[in-house]
Amino acid sequence: MPVALFDDRWDGTHERSLLAICLTDSQSVALFSLEFGDDNLLKVNPVCKLPAISVASLRITRNNVWDLLLVKPDHRLAILTHGLCELPCEFRIAPAPAGTEDPQVVIQDTITTFPLDHGPIVSVQANSSNSVIVTFQDGWRESAVLDLVPQDHLTSRCLHILALTLPPDSFFTLHRLFLKEWDSHSLGKSDGIEFDCFTSALPSSFGLPQESLAAATDVWTMLGRSRSHRRFHDDPALKRFKIPPTNLPPLNHLRSHVARNLLAPVLYALHTLGEDLRLSVHHYPDLLKLAPVICRIALLIRPEWADYWKRLCPHVIEGWANSEVHGKSFQDSVLSIS
Repeated sequence: MPVALFDDRWDGTHERSLLAICLTDSQSVALFSLEFGDDNLLKVNPVCKLPAISVASLRITRNNVWDLLLVKPDHRLAILTHGLCELPCEFRIAPAPAGTEDPQVVIQDTITTFPLDHGPIVSVQANSSNSVIVTFQDGWRESAVLDLVPQDHLTSRCLHILALTLPPDSFFTLHRLFLKEWDSHSLGKSDGIEFDCFTSALPSSFGLPQESLAAATDVWTMLGRSRSHRRFHDDPALKRFKIPPTNLPPLNHLRSHVARNLLAPVLYALHTLGEDLRLSVHHYPDLLKLAPVICRIALLIRPEWADYWKRLCPHVIEGWANSEVHGKSFQDSVLSIS
């Protein structure tokens, strides 16, 4: 009867852990909440039952919190993270440089059949904090590492501060989108891939379209998008000259009141993180990555904050917050979301 402890953390109300007891005969796992009461006695409260034939507790998505990997009766895999939020996954075989084959985890919304030659997975067993021994139907066993924790310092800090800011369901949506985007880049850890995936997941989780201008094909259009054009746009010496059009991406609009309400604490959290990064010179490269993200949100709900960050980092956004941006004034932009 496999037993596993996971999700040991403060959930906003209690300091508690979740206990999973796998009942192999009924092909289910019983989940219980463990916490100390006011009398310092351990309280065990039933939570729910889920279908499963095997479970293992691992540190998969967060460094300081254990998740639960479970095998369902139909041999599909899932990760329980952020409490009981389910993250479907599967293993795939990728050839290693030495010619061997190492299983890799794949994050996806729907599970397909396993591309393995040993049949479906029948059980999992924890090997270390993020390593698991997988047993297949024919008895074959493989060791795999499930490491979905970003190593980039800035990405980790952004996710951590937003985990303390957003409601649990909203943060899980953001985290899931980040993991899917990161997996689409083969979980790369170089060239800023992790933070790029975070900046792609953030607007997606709040319903903001990722709009951009089409690539310029002529020199005249490229000049209109250059910094020199913006810098000398109001120069009196150029008033009688024909100048290229100032083309800026269209202003994103919030699609729901929920997104608008949540962007305010997100903006404040990332702004606070940016101010903290300013205190250390060796964090300035991270600050230059974070400032455009702050400004993108600020342009929608607090344009003066975008003005503040542009004065600190002049090249993080196009134009100024107190000028005509994206073809309409900021006053009209603010009224459109109020």
